[in-house]
Amino acid sequence: MVIHKPIFNAKERRTIEALCNTLIPSFKNEAEAGSPLYFGADDLKVADLVIETLEQLPNPEDLTQIRLFLKLIDNQVANIAIAGTVRSFSNMNPLQREQYLFKLATHKVSALRSGFKVFKALTATGFFGTPQFGERPNPTWEIIGYPGALFPPPEKPKTIKPVEISRHTLLSCDVVVVGSGAGGGVVAGELAKAGLDVIVLEKGGYYNEADFNQVESELLGKLYLDGGKTATRDQGVAILSGSCLGGGTVINYTTSFATPEAVRREWDSLSGFKVFDTPEYEQSNRAVHDKLGISTKYNRLSGRDTVLHRGLEKLGWHKDLMPRNVRGCSQEDDCGYCIYGCQNGAKQSTLITWLEDANQHGARFIVNCTADIILTEKGRASGVVATVTNPESGERYNLTVKAKAVVAACGSLHTPALLLRSKLGGAAVGKNLRLHPVGVVMARMEEEVRPWTGVMQAGYSTQFANLDGKGYGAIFETAPGHLATPSYIFGWENGLSFKKMVGNLKHTAYIGVLLRDHDGGDVRLNKHGQPSFNYRLSKYDAANMRLATEGAIQVLEAAGAKEIYSVQTVPVKYEPGKLGQTRQHFMEEIDRRGWGANQTTYISFHQMGSCRMGSDPARSVINQHNEAHTTPGLFITDASTFPTASGVNPMITIETIAHRAAQYIKSII
Repeated sequence: MVIHKPIFNAKERRTIEALCNTLIPSFKNEAEAGSPLYFGADDLKVADLVIETLEQLPNPEDLTQIRLFLKLIDNQVANIAIAGTVRSFSNMNPLQREQYLFKLATHKVSALRSGFKVFKALTATGFFGTPQFGERPNPTWEIIGYPGALFPPPEKPKTIKPVEISRHTLLSCDVVVVGSGAGGGVVAGELAKAGLDVIVLEKGGYYNEADFNQVESELLGKLYLDGGKTATRDQGVAILSGSCLGGGTVINYTTSFATPEAVRREWDSLSGFKVFDTPEYEQSNRAVHDKLGISTKYNRLSGRDTVLHRGLEKLGWHKDLMPRNVRGCSQEDDCGYCIYGCQNGAKQSTLITWLEDANQHGARFIVNCTADIILTEKGRASGVVATVTNPESGERYNLTVKAKAVVAACGSLHTPALLLRSKLGGAAVGKNLRLHPVGVVMARMEEEVRPWTGVMQAGYSTQFANLDGKGYGAIFETAPGHLATPSYIFGWENGLSFKKMVGNLKHTAYIGVLLRDHDGGDVRLNKHGQPSFNYRLSKYDAANMRLATEGAIQVLEAAGAKEIYSVQTVPVKYEPGKLGQTRQHFMEEIDRRGWGANQTTYISFHQMGSCRMGSDPARSVINQHNEAHTTPGLFITDASTFPTASGVNPMITIETIAHRAAQYIKSII
């Protein structure tokens, strides 16, 4: 058991308690015990959960910012400038605190909106998402109609036996692969099958069907990077990324788009190589499709997809079924839980495909292992220095893996960080980060939608995918929403309206607006050697997001929405058909609230482009063989290689790139 020393002092803890109890208050005097309004954060001791989460933040700089925020809002002098009051937050009455938080949520200073957003997110996800408070089940679940776990996990033995590291260790192999997701998993499988000695290093743990217990709060911590709490430096975009053996392929939505032909041509033009629009690339693409069993065979529409398709059909807009990498999918309510791992083993993740191939051909796996730097000898990549952590005791051990080649596939967030720490890759490392930001439009429907149930993603629309005539725009998709994600997404105006919105989740439908971002940000290292993600939506991309968002609102209108909400920090609401309310007025009010960082909620499910391919070493990191310009023997095979954003869910593109690169690596080792 890892013991964490308390960090917050008594005054800071009292301020956090006041924040939580204001964000989600109790209304015992106005509500019955069976109402979602009855219980508040104080009843469930949510502040303790928030404090525990904050004290375990992996980045010390984030904790410093949190403590500064707490100090500011509890300072009388600072509050004169912040909100025109001489009171500290802890000395306000409940109504004053609520009004104060509204001012923070709409403040012109982004850092103040950011602080508000952090505490709102942690309080809401803790209150609604925690299944058990001591011996007491979460009382809000029954009220909302959320069933929690539907089935216990199956007794499925683990086929892979990771190497146990219990002392400082030196290993050697032909190829060391850092990361086991769509990029690393494919390379490991292909190289091991070719007879090469492969070692796979994975930052997360090893979990299989027997661990997928459908408990959201537990599996967020096990399967997602930083427990699902990663974000851009200014908190403007929440970042969800897999961090377990199998990476994002274990928790993604099974969406399996091939690289669009127009994007392939664009990438060849930008990179200066003939790579993507070639028979060789298509051959790897076909190999991936065959391996993963991609089809539209298992596409029974969920309640979410039914609303989406109904609206699109009434408008006469594009709609289609989603290609998915599943075999034998039940298509039942439990499918919506696959964002926390597929209990049935239907999802063809790398864990049960390429990594299983690698395992059967002798590859070695080391989990809970963070790659620190890449080693070089005479200018050539020669291995990796890593740290292995025992998750129970917290003990750490140094691991050095010597190899003939290194494959970096730890994602567009951590691959550039690994190269930056190693001082490898050149000036373009970390540049051109794309996040595929997702905006959301939510609606209250007459029917029960139960958005946590049904097929992950069964349908989509490209009606707004080419808004500028150059391939930039947005795709409409839906996705399962249990309690953590919706309670994070819903905007907050006051405690009463927020609890009513989340309390009505059973009748809530939503459309994700998946933007192909034209402009990007970057990945840098902070003073602790950890990655920091700098990204803001450009004016160009914000304009496209606005157009596509209005389109999604039209779809929900056509589908019969009774009320539509924006997902801004303070939401805007619209009742179609109500006297005096129009979509135009709704959009104008959204514009007034703003599309910027911490004004509107954005989520990134796909990170790309931070070590991109190209012929110019000054503007790119790898060549046409996925090998670093500056360092022979160092290969990169994840989404960081993309010359621009893919415009579609990137798993198949990553696996195709990795498969193609693996054929070259085989030929030279």
